[in-house]
Formats: sequence, structure tokens, C-alpha cells
Amino acid sequence: HPLSQYEIKNPMYDQVKGCWNKTKYVSIRNNTRIRYEILKGFRVLVNVGLTKKMTNRDQFDVPSHEAYAGEEAKYKGRYDRRETIEDSWQIQTMLEFTKTFNDKHMLTVNSNVEFSQNIKDNVSWAATGFVTDDTDHLGTSLGYPKYNGTSGERSDVRRASFIGSVNYYYDMRYFLDISYSTD
Repeated sequence: HPLSQYEIKNPMYDQVKGCWNKTKYVSIRNNTRIRYEILKGFRVLVNVGLTKKMTNRDQFDVPSHEAYAGEEAKYKGRYDRRETIEDSWQIQTMLEFTKTFNDKHMLTVNSNVEFSQNIKDNVSWAATGFVTDDTDHLGTSLGYPKYNGTSGERSDVRRASFIGSVNYYYDMRYFLDISYSTD
């Protein structure tokens, strides 16, 4: 209200001042599958997968943003950057055996072994103290934020698993399934 004694904030005003948030994302994935029949009813399947993901995020708040009113010049404006790189691979081998006896008995045996690894690396940093709203580079800052300036983390997750199953069918009416799984 125009006669209000309180300041009315307008987030749209700050947006048109030049604040921005940009993200780039690249993901490359390759899967290869090999299937080989060793004997009739006995085959092996091998799957290999590789993935690389890269993400860059940049965010800039202009020094004239209302959040920096009353701040020292070295803390006005903020440029944040976050980089994430993720590499992963997966190998899966499956053996399958199927045999039918006397047209009434059917036996299938499956085993599956899988190994995988996922490595993720995040790095974040920030800079403050921009003289103008027209900045386009982190190097034009006057300093670093009081809090939450830099951070990073790295994770490395590995997995190995085994799945085995035996299935017996009699006259395609009665079934017996036995399975085992572990990670």
C-alpha cells in the first residue's frame, strides 16, 4: 500500500537488475552387450556400461540487489560456482542353461554376477565484492564470503552382486523356483 510505513520488497525488481543462474549438463553413456551361445541351450551374456556426467552451475547476484543493502563493498554481490564430475562403470555376466526332457520336464538354471563403481566429485566456491552489476567473471571480485565460501566432497561407491536361480517345470502346469541373491 502506498501509505504503508513498511518498505515493500519487489523480487521482480532484483531480477531485472541482472541476477542470473546458468547450468550446463553433459552426459555420455555407452552400453555394449555380447551374447554367445556356447552349446544348444547354454549361453553367456556380457553387458558393459560406461557413463560420464559433467555439470557446471554458475549463479550471480548483483551488488545492487536489496539483500546487500548496508553491506561493506567487499561483500556486495555474490558469484557461486559448482562443478560436479561423475564417472561410473558396470559389468554384468549372465550364464543361462535351458533344457527340455521328454516333452514334459523343463529345467532352467541362471546365474548373474555384477560389479559396478560410481565415483562422484563435487567442488563449490564463491566470491563476493563486485563493483558493478555487469560482471561476467569470478576473477573480478574483491573477496570471499564470510560463510559458505568453498566446499567439496568425493564419494566412491562399489558394488558386487550375485543372483542365481533354478526353475523346474512339469508339463507346463507345475513350477518350482529356487533363487539366491546377495550384494
